[in-house]
Amino acid sequence: NVYDAVKINTDYDESLYGEIDAREKRVNEYEQRLNDYMLKLNQAGISAKDSAEVSMMLSSVSDLERISDHAIKVAHTMHDCSECGESFSKWGRAELAIFNAAVLDITDRAFDAFIRHDVLGAKKVQPLEEVIDGMRDELKRRHIHRLQKGECTVKMGLFFIDILNDLERVSDYAADLGGGLNDNGRPAVFDSAAVCSAYYAADLVLGEHLAGNAEVSYGAAPALAEKSGHVDEV
Repeated sequence: NVYDAVKINTDYDESLYGEIDAREKRVNEYEQRLNDYMLKLNQAGISAKDSAEVSMMLSSVSDLERISDHAIKVAHTMHDCSECGESFSKWGRAELAIFNAAVLDITDRAFDAFIRHDVLGAKKVQPLEEVIDGMRDELKRRHIHRLQKGECTVKMGLFFIDILNDLERVSDYAADLGGGLNDNGRPAVFDSAAVCSAYYAADLVLGEHLAGNAEVSYGAAPALAEKSGHVDEV
């Protein structure tokens, strides 16, 4: 649902909206069934190690369901946006493209680490989540500036903020999903230099694009961050 939510916020499609909505209902059903099954396992006298594993899986299922929740909220926002007959400014669309790329990147990394039980890979997710928080705040600031200049409407501005907030929450739960893999349930430990480096790279991409001097592509900011060499050291 995250991937389709990103697709729909760049090019709204009513049939895709219906698919996202139907998939969200299935996710909710799966969550309930999995939770029921794992709670029964916990009551079956399993070992302490297996019990800890079940607890981690319960938390992971919750994170995945919440990721889907915020994806459907993005789709709902774009549905409302389509019905009002307005569209985002060219700057708003460009900024959403960059933010979409960052959220997809952290989601891909978190899912990959979770599936492969890659603790080191999971520890690389948290710095990117900090970057996304910073990007959201910066894009809100730029949006308020456009509102003050009359370059977008209040209604579309509210839609823009809602999408930013829901995508940021997707990244939060993606980071939580990866964080569940850390040794002994401890929080992720990360190098603040990785956060600073990745944030600088993201801001550089934003700044150059808005100045008209760079072509933005999906994954541009994370790619620049990795070139710095800091993220791989986390």
